[in-house]
Amino acid sequence: MTDTSDARLRQFANFAQMAEEHKEVRIWGGIHFRNSLEVGDEMSRKVADHLLANYMKPMR
Repeated sequence: MTDTSDARLRQFANFAQMAEEHKEVRIWGGIHFRNSLEVGDEMSRKVADHLLANYMKPMR
């Protein structure tokens, strides 16, 4: 079992701040390029907008 008594805890004001840091870490770690994350973010927002407009209808 791992000792977590000296683990560093991160605190964020909101989810957007946490998500932004998560993206930065992926860039710093060499996992992604910044452009890939920006394009992916824009695409996911468009998909979510489409789903909300076309499929997420109130039930009667």
